[in-house]
Amino acid sequence: MRKIVLWQWRVELLACGIPLPQTDWSLLMLDGAAFWCLKSMTMTSSPQNSSASAALLDVVRDEFGRAAYSHKTHQKMIDGLNRSALLDKRLAALLTAATAGNTIGVLVTEARWAEVSAVILSAVALMLTIYGASRNRERLADQHRQTANGLWLLRERYIHLIGDLRAGVITEDEGRRLRDELTHQASQIYASAPDTNANAYEAAQKALKVDEELTFSAKEIDLLLPPALRSAPLSPTASQPNKIP
Repeated sequence: MRKIVLWQWRVELLACGIPLPQTDWSLLMLDGAAFWCLKSMTMTSSPQNSSASAALLDVVRDEFGRAAYSHKTHQKMIDGLNRSALLDKRLAALLTAATAGNTIGVLVTEARWAEVSAVILSAVALMLTIYGASRNRERLADQHRQTANGLWLLRERYIHLIGDLRAGVITEDEGRRLRDELTHQASQIYASAPDTNANAYEAAQKALKVDEELTFSAKEIDLLLPPALRSAPLSPTASQPNKIP
């Protein structure tokens, strides 16, 4: 019976990484060390700790989703503002050209209709200029661009944190500390971020869910990587670049 107990302790000590003693008396001296080692192993793999780690991962994933949606929404705001600013410039150029043409017509022909049209076009061009200056779409687009740049870095840091949590390379306490740090960084970005609208959010939702702008297949990633870093060898036809006729 004594030999069975001693061999059981030998197995437990080996599992804990404790060197085996040479005598049975020395083995009995290590009972306490083996006990605490086994207790720590049991606590590490307990269901309660596993559920806490899963809850932390769910929170981080949720915050990553909000950061990804906000980043894409601000990008869509930039696209919409750039389109509006370009349309304003083209319309202003068209009105300026039409006003100049009617002015020349008034000087040449002195027709009444040319004078009236020149006055109307000049007034419309002036109102468009004042409206564009009050909106200042280019400055607003720059503000959305700065916010999108900050959210991009935040989104990437969330991805790295999720990977570290799933791989188990950081402790749960370290994961909470990094989560709180990213939450504080997000609050600073949102504090100075310009407002978005429903159209930009719907465009971002379509881009992420339907168009999958933030999604890459394994084959697409391999095509962007050098051969030594690819997950699987590509076929000869896929590895050759497309030739332009």
